[in-house]
Amino acid sequence: MLPEVGTLIKTCARFMVALGIVLGCADGAGAQSSGRVARSQITGTGATSTGVPTMTVKIFNDDPAKYVFPVYTTGTRTGVGIKGDNWLQAYFQITKQQILTGSYDYKNDLGFRFFVMDGPKPLAIAPGSSIELTVPLYSVMTQNPSPAEKNSYADWWNGATIQMFYSDTPAPPLPLQEAVMLARQPGEIDGRPARRDHLLPHIAGSAEPTCSAGCGKPGQGLLLVWSAADLGKENPSQLIEFTLGARVGLCPFDDFAQCQPGDVPNALDYQNVDFDVSYVNIAYGPAAMGPLGNNQVGYVGSPQSYEQFSTAMQKFTTTPQFVGWPRYLYRYYKWILKNGIYQKTPTNKVDVVAKIPSLLEVFANLTSSTPPTLFTPVADPSKWPAPESLWPPIRALFENWIYWAGSVPTASIPNPPPGHCTASADPLNSTQFCDGLLNAKALLLANYANYVSIFSTKCNGDPNVHPVDLSDNLMIAHLYGWGPFTENGCDASVNKLENTPTYSDNNYAKYAAVKMQFDKLNYGTLDNGKYEFNPYARFVHGPDYANIQNAYSYSVDDAVGNIQAEGTGFIIDVGSTSHLENQTLASSPIQVTFGYSSSDAVRFMRYSVCNDSNWKDVKPYFTSFIINANNPQNCPVYFEDNKVPAQRYTFTVMSDPTTTFPLLPTGNPWTPQTTAPIYCKGNLENPNDPTNPYRASSRSWCCDLTASAGNFAYSMPEPNSAHKSVSYFAIAKPAQPTTAIDPPQDQTCSQGAKWP
Repeated sequence: MLPEVGTLIKTCARFMVALGIVLGCADGAGAQSSGRVARSQITGTGATSTGVPTMTVKIFNDDPAKYVFPVYTTGTRTGVGIKGDNWLQAYFQITKQQILTGSYDYKNDLGFRFFVMDGPKPLAIAPGSSIELTVPLYSVMTQNPSPAEKNSYADWWNGATIQMFYSDTPAPPLPLQEAVMLARQPGEIDGRPARRDHLLPHIAGSAEPTCSAGCGKPGQGLLLVWSAADLGKENPSQLIEFTLGARVGLCPFDDFAQCQPGDVPNALDYQNVDFDVSYVNIAYGPAAMGPLGNNQVGYVGSPQSYEQFSTAMQKFTTTPQFVGWPRYLYRYYKWILKNGIYQKTPTNKVDVVAKIPSLLEVFANLTSSTPPTLFTPVADPSKWPAPESLWPPIRALFENWIYWAGSVPTASIPNPPPGHCTASADPLNSTQFCDGLLNAKALLLANYANYVSIFSTKCNGDPNVHPVDLSDNLMIAHLYGWGPFTENGCDASVNKLENTPTYSDNNYAKYAAVKMQFDKLNYGTLDNGKYEFNPYARFVHGPDYANIQNAYSYSVDDAVGNIQAEGTGFIIDVGSTSHLENQTLASSPIQVTFGYSSSDAVRFMRYSVCNDSNWKDVKPYFTSFIINANNPQNCPVYFEDNKVPAQRYTFTVMSDPTTTFPLLPTGNPWTPQTTAPIYCKGNLENPNDPTNPYRASSRSWCCDLTASAGNFAYSMPEPNSAHKSVSYFAIAKPAQPTTAIDPPQDQTCSQGAKWP
């Protein structure tokens, strides 16, 4: 029997990113079941005294020359109904009928933030030091919180960031000091509503984030505030993104429409984390990240020191063709209290921050009527946003795009001359630079045409609001953002790039081909390149610059930049990997998927990885876990079922999957080749020892020559990966209904050979 849900979330998420689909399965797999689910069925991690689940964030500073300062911020959630906060809807077991009323949205139009403090100032995590944060799922913000009242709940898990500041001394950077100063003020800030950027209320009995180690007295050391917006990108900080917990879809096929009114559509896995060190928008500093409580997953980000990263950035910005790349400016203001309102007046103090924007950030500004004030000045502000106004390396990229791909049609020039690229005979299957460039442009033009056609029926609804006019500036902004046209009131879901007409046909075959070419444009691996399409991606990934392999450098980068895995939190290590549980670079793991159904009389109840003492409960909706692909022969897998006494099963993958796992065959997947990596000799029963948990059927479960059945392993190329990535799988049968081999004459085996 196949498992009810056998798809590892991370595998699903990587496939979706490979397609350039940034939503979808990243929040959980859809189980084919429905109904009210007890929270105890989705096992948790820690919990506060009030029973609210918690996760742990550990931050280590191993940079010998820098002090670091983390700031934790959550986002806003303003959606209605099924677009409400589905983390809290899951936790409180809100039914479909309740969700549809719009009274259980748990909305917040404010974010929530906490600073790690040392008395009145931000805490400096010194070289060789660390802190530990305990973060609850939510806090309540009022004495009588209501899911219908916005800002009644602060959700600390469902989409959050840490901005990591760095300093040469224990003194916090001035922009961070200013942020803390503003958060402490009792009045309005520059005319904004009074509740914004203010201290959070402390409600008796409410769970709150705490600093559980490294901040002086346990439970102290955090300054919790409302936040009107995220800290500005001009701050001298590096962005780290994460989500704690994972939504589990309980409707059939995770389709809300198929749930019954009394069904609970969502559950929450309290032992799942999703994180990355993000260079999609900016690049400022390094950090390495790994899960807590899961040593089978490697790290993302980089263990290099801040000095090494800064040296790479200096080398990039002084390379002749990149001289003049914009940098961020931090402008200081004088804050004056007048009639209870803090108002800012400009000063002459401006810092050029050693922080560079990505092309996504730069080209997004070209749709504005005035030059951006966050960046170093453009070449000629009077000509903005014409190409000759731009920073020299940005101007070169813009003009190369127009020269090779051609301008877009506009009302004044409906038939512009084509660019100098010409398409090959079979452009979708081509490895030519020009085909990649022209196919990307064709997709975006088709998406814009669809946007115009649906605007009046699926977007704003106001007859006085119209689609935005297409221009070369708008086109290049969407190109480097790899995003659909939704301006002037379209929901992101109505015009997704992958759903552009004809591109979603045949299981997104056309879109996948164009997306792969787009990835190769960014990585510079297409043939006969006419110019360097994305120098910023080379800065992040290239061996001559930052050389960070496991990080995103653009919005749909298919590098192993994001981790979603089992965990009780995550670990950040600045300047090293010595405090991570797995100190190897994250790569494709082996996904172990086991047969399971909650309706089976005999079924697995728990499993352990690498030893038979680290037991974890089976999650009915996640019947997969991973083991590291490095030396899997040192990491046996164990299961126990619900018999009394429990029967134990084990197998070990005995070989390097990169060289020995066969491709998944057609027909019966159990073959001499697919079972060859599976070692079964740990299943040694002893009838004379009642304490021995193995039984005869543990052997036939693992490998049965007579029935040509048992556990097996295989590999599968990821079809839409520009890096030719491969996924590895080990499949385990369900628990056996009896302890005896049935039929008794079956011959058991190990690695496909007769045993015993």
